[in-house]
Amino acid sequence: MAKRAGRTVKLSISLDERDLELLKRRAKQVSGGNVSAAISEMIHIAREWEGRENLARWLGEGREEPNAEEMKAIRADWRGARRGKRRTSAA
Repeated sequence: MAKRAGRTVKLSISLDERDLELLKRRAKQVSGGNVSAAISEMIHIAREWEGRENLARWLGEGREEPNAEEMKAIRADWRGARRGKRRTSAA
């Protein structure tokens, strides 16, 4: 895959014609026809869905509440935030 400016990566995929038509319609609805933005929106929705499934699984296991750091990491993951590098203190 070719690297692009910023945080994006160029990707080549093959789709069924009906799926492509759906994708283009969705792109017109959410981003003025920008297919990449429509795909990004779908990925965001998938990330939220996974978070809901994880929450349901966590609640089903009867675990104790997560600590503040765990909740911060979960929220960042749901938002699609990049995880920062851990800094070590200078000796």
